[in-house]
Amino acid sequence: MIDSTTRTAGSLRIQVRQLDPRILHGQILKRWQTLLANSQAANTFLCPEFVLPYLEAFPRKQAPLLLTGEDRESGELVGLGVFEPTKGTRALPLPHLLPLHCHHQYRDGMLVSATRAVEFFDSLLKFITEEQDEWFGIEFRQLLIDQPWALQLRQQAVDFGCSFRLTPRFASPAVHLTALEAAGLEAGWSSSRRKSYRRNRNRVEKLGAVRMRLLTQYADVLPGVERFLKLEHSGWKGAQGTSLLSTPQETEFARKMTRAYARAGNLIVSELWIGDEVAASALNFKAGNQLYAFKIGWNDRFAEVSPGVLHEVELIHSLRETFPALAWADSCAYADSYLNGVWTDSQTVGEGLLSASKIARGTGKLMAKIRRLKQWTVRQLRSPETL
Repeated sequence: MIDSTTRTAGSLRIQVRQLDPRILHGQILKRWQTLLANSQAANTFLCPEFVLPYLEAFPRKQAPLLLTGEDRESGELVGLGVFEPTKGTRALPLPHLLPLHCHHQYRDGMLVSATRAVEFFDSLLKFITEEQDEWFGIEFRQLLIDQPWALQLRQQAVDFGCSFRLTPRFASPAVHLTALEAAGLEAGWSSSRRKSYRRNRNRVEKLGAVRMRLLTQYADVLPGVERFLKLEHSGWKGAQGTSLLSTPQETEFARKMTRAYARAGNLIVSELWIGDEVAASALNFKAGNQLYAFKIGWNDRFAEVSPGVLHEVELIHSLRETFPALAWADSCAYADSYLNGVWTDSQTVGEGLLSASKIARGTGKLMAKIRRLKQWTVRQLRSPETL
C-alpha cells in the first residue's frame, strides 16, 4: 500500500501537459512508443501509427488534444490519452473531454505506465480538479472496462472527490490464446457448429488446397495490403461505400497507416488461400501481447462456404504457432458479430465517465438514471404481457 506522503511526492514529479498531436517533436514520439511498450494495457488505437495518419487524412477545425503525464526531470511519459473537447453529451451535458472521434477506432481509453500509474492518476486528477476550469470530466465510450488502469482510476478518483463510473455495454468476441485448449477453438463449440464447420471445410478442400499465410515482413506486407484493399472494396463494403477504397481520404488513411504499422513491425496481413485464389484477407495489428483484428474482406465467389469464418479459425491456429507470446486476440467486433460463438471467449466493452466535480457527479448520475428508465420503458412496451 502506498501512503499519502509518498503519493504526494510522486504526483509532484509528474507534469500534466496539453499538446497538439499534429505537431509533435521526435523525442515525444519516441517516448510515446516507449509508453506503449510499457503500459498496463496495450491499445493499438492509441499508438502514433494509428492516430497520426488518421489526423492527416481527416483534418478537423478544432485541434485534438494529447493529454500527457511526464516526469519533470527525466521527461519520461507515464500516461497519455487522445481527446477532443465537447460542450456536452447525453451522458454528461456539461463541457468535458471525449476520445478522438474516429470511425475506425474500436477501443478507446488511455495508455498508463505499468509502474507509475498511481503517480500519473494523482497528477491527472489534481490537474482536472484544481488546475483547469474548462472541463467537468472525461467520457470514454468503447472501453475494455476490466483493464487495470480503469480499475485503478476508479479507486483513486474517490480521494479527489471525483467518481469514475464504469458501465458494461456488450461482450465482444475474443480468444484467450494462452488458455486455449490444444484442440483449438473447435473444443469450445457446440456439436452443430462443429458439424457445420467441417461440412464447409470439406466443400472448400474440393475446390483447392487450403492454406493460411501470415505476412509480416515489410516487402510482403505492402502487396498484401493492396490485395486486401481490392478484396474488401469488391464486396458489400464497397457497395455500401464503407470500404477503405471508398473515398480518397479513406484510402490515404489506409495506406499511410498500414505503412507506419509495417515499419514498426506491428502489422500482420492474414490471407486464406483456396487453391490459387485469396478467399479472405484481413489487417491485424499487434500491440503488447494483444492482437487486434482490424478489418476483413472476402471473395464473394466463396460466399457459400463462409470464408470469413474459415479465415478466423485458421488465423487463430496460425497465431498460436507463429506468435506464442500473444495472449489475446481481440475481434474489435460487437456482440452480434458472426464471430460470436466462433471465437470462444469475450471481453466486456463499456463506457467510463470520470466526473470531476459535485455538479458533474450529480448530472452524470441523473443522466444514467434517465437512460435506465428509458431502457426499462422500452422493455415494458415490447413485453408480450403489456400487449
